[in-house]
Amino acid sequence: MTSEVGAGSTFRFTLPAPLTDASVASASSGLVLICDDDPETRDALRDMLTRRGYDIREVASGESLHPAIAAHRPDVILLDIFMPGMNGWEALARLRNDPETADVPVVIVSVLGREENGEPLFDLSGWIHKPLDEQHVAETVDGVCRVQRKPRVLLVEDDLDLARVVTASFERYGVEIVHAVNGRQAIELSTKMQPDLLVLDLILPEVDGFQVVEWLKDHQLWRNVPLVVYSALEPTPSQKERLTLGSTEFMTKSRTSPEEFERRVMGLLEQLTQKRRRHVA
Repeated sequence: MTSEVGAGSTFRFTLPAPLTDASVASASSGLVLICDDDPETRDALRDMLTRRGYDIREVASGESLHPAIAAHRPDVILLDIFMPGMNGWEALARLRNDPETADVPVVIVSVLGREENGEPLFDLSGWIHKPLDEQHVAETVDGVCRVQRKPRVLLVEDDLDLARVVTASFERYGVEIVHAVNGRQAIELSTKMQPDLLVLDLILPEVDGFQVVEWLKDHQLWRNVPLVVYSALEPTPSQKERLTLGSTEFMTKSRTSPEEFERRVMGLLEQLTQKRRRHVA
């Protein structure tokens, strides 16, 4: 700031740049192929899942489903049953009888409930009932895609040297690391992805770790995210209550060796992976 009597004052400040598409490209939650002849249903599903960070492709008929899979190789298909021409069951039979598409996960989206349809002839990864409930849609698709992909960790750390070490460490295990350098980026990334685990420093520029947790708690889709607080600050008991999300662990940087940190985080990821596999099965 500069000031001159009688002339006024000049203020200079900087605003953080928004995240670019490139910075969040690795945070895509997966590719979803929607097959439904109703454009309103496709629009609703696309809006719900785009907010969750998914890439969306759409087709309006059972006949179009097979070539769309060959072109895009989706992580999951959302398939309507009642469509003119080739219905959902016929389209599913064609997929399951082709070795190239037999293992693609399929979730039925229907006005019928699962119990009304009887036992399906082919394995399904889930069932979504119309009218659509956004939380149920998100939880169903998240559950399927997490089993298909490698574990994902959102690392919130402003120490770039430490972040590089942590990233390299977990990538050796096949874990995907998405890095946010401050709390604002952590919040923005959380709206574009669903991490399996959040590793959070508390002392951050712009928005600190406490504010990140408070924001996550206010949003139904993120309030149960498993959390590891990994910080130089050792929180008090009352602060720990404020910081608790889903399964939450606290590690103080000065008291936790890199080897112990790695071991404990990998143990948590393994537990979460096994739990989700049992849930989907």
